[in-house]
Amino acid sequence: MFFTYLWQSSGLDHKDARERFVSILLKQCRLYKEAFGYEPSIKIKQIANILIGQIQYETGIVGWEPWLDKGETGIIWGGVCENYLGEKMDTEEIDKIIKLLETSPKDLLSWNGMFSVISWDENKVLLTTAATECPTLWHTEGPFGWASGPRGAPILEMAGTKAMPNKDAMGLYLLYGYFIGGHSPFQNVHRIQDRQQIIIEKNANPIFQTYVSIKDFLTTDKVDRNWSEVVAFGAEHLVQRVDKQMRHSLNPVVLLTGGRDSRAIAAAAKNTGKDFITATSGSKDSQDVFIAAKVANKLDVLHRQGGEAAAPALLIDSMDRLKLWTQINEGLLPIIFTLHMNDFLLSNLPFPAVREQYFHGHEPNIGRCLYYPGVAAEELKTISLHEAHKFMTYKNRFLKHDLHVNDLLQNMFSKYDSMISETQDEVFTWFEFVYWRERGLSWGMDLQSVYSPNRWAWTPLFDRELLIACRNLTVEQKRAGNFLVDVAKALQPSLADIQWTSAYALSAEAKFSDRVRQRVTNELKHYLNKFRGTSTSDRANIANQDLSKFWEQVFFSKAEGIWRDFITEKNLKLVIHISPYNDLLWRLATIELFAETHF
Repeated sequence: MFFTYLWQSSGLDHKDARERFVSILLKQCRLYKEAFGYEPSIKIKQIANILIGQIQYETGIVGWEPWLDKGETGIIWGGVCENYLGEKMDTEEIDKIIKLLETSPKDLLSWNGMFSVISWDENKVLLTTAATECPTLWHTEGPFGWASGPRGAPILEMAGTKAMPNKDAMGLYLLYGYFIGGHSPFQNVHRIQDRQQIIIEKNANPIFQTYVSIKDFLTTDKVDRNWSEVVAFGAEHLVQRVDKQMRHSLNPVVLLTGGRDSRAIAAAAKNTGKDFITATSGSKDSQDVFIAAKVANKLDVLHRQGGEAAAPALLIDSMDRLKLWTQINEGLLPIIFTLHMNDFLLSNLPFPAVREQYFHGHEPNIGRCLYYPGVAAEELKTISLHEAHKFMTYKNRFLKHDLHVNDLLQNMFSKYDSMISETQDEVFTWFEFVYWRERGLSWGMDLQSVYSPNRWAWTPLFDRELLIACRNLTVEQKRAGNFLVDVAKALQPSLADIQWTSAYALSAEAKFSDRVRQRVTNELKHYLNKFRGTSTSDRANIANQDLSKFWEQVFFSKAEGIWRDFITEKNLKLVIHISPYNDLLWRLATIELFAETHF
């Protein structure tokens, strides 16, 4: 991955600012090396009081140059813009891109890939985020100026601001499982959205502008297609994206589950004619592994099963590694995501041992987001904004009620109300915007950005053309959620008779949590076999007690804890007793360990 930082320093001379900038980036490098065992490198560009830095990793992507410094001009990529992947980037081509970014950034609508780009000339620096998907980026401002980057802690240090917890945002995180509404776990740190351009001049405040409206992003020369034509278009377009990504990957791996997203990508990969393997995390008897193996067999590609969930005892012995995980990702992903990272927990470095390029099934959900509300098509057509807000308002009876958290949520809802007004869409499309931009874009990019130091992931379903094609489907077609089902069948008809995972009826979050719990349960079965002669209920008690020891260490090993701001000790112990694998516990543990490492 290529992590880019930008700092417009204030109140420091240029030499001191550079030394401070380099020191902060080197600290990040040491942190990543401790976590993953790989030695990243840094590059620095200084233009008076403006500093640009990049932390680079070997990703195994062929034909990509993230740092193109031509002295007075240059461009630096965070992520990969597929339009220029494999292209020769001479001075003339770089100047064309710089001019386009300054005079016609709307042209980025046709650029594919997860990226941001920093460009400069003798007058100014521009930070531009992709129109469709961009890596996680934050910005902040303090006594020492304005800064942006993929992590909150280092940019706060650049700006000279003390790191403080954003407890209201954490309250939303506990309810939804990710940081929704553009909020960060740090105070005074804000998400930089897609379609943004920030203009930075030497002695002026940064200027933020949206270079293309949400309405224009979703508008194209509409082509009236029937269902079969939409499926044919989707299949052809997906193969084109996957083919280019495959050609520039040294060790391509399609992450395959029992679901429809990854199967469509695997079918597209097979149609490219390129060599690849598939991989599934989980125990051998899990539904995902079982179905994925059948799909791989039909496609005649190698299937690798691995990443069985860590036993609770390993979590207890790996507390320092779990803290390191939360320090690196700043709480963006719950620690439950480490359960399949045994080598990371055991400090078997480097991690991973081999650099692979993953093809990830994450997608913006526009094609089937109306499936998730669980409301019949006819009801969706008549739903009101008040009813939509009510549906998306999550509550947890164990948590303390906080009016400020509710205010943040209502502010987020109002933002999507405005989008509906701008695009003049039907009210039910409110769900499309929320799931696409919060679950799909913000959480999805957080997911990929967190994992990117130890792997690169292509997300070919995150595509503007596919998104618009799906958006133009009927309510009934979206509600059925069959677009990617039929795309996979069109590409590889032999897959039609293989079942889909029955867990698809759950939400994306619940599906993942269910799979993790199943893996943990299977692991515990093996662990509990040692206790021969004990009853089933006794074995269950042993399993719960084993994980309860982990919660005891996280929450009760010291008198204080940030978790106490969100839940009473009585309620916490009740949740641990009645539901020791509850998602709420993993989220609380994540913000607790995050707070311990940052405040």
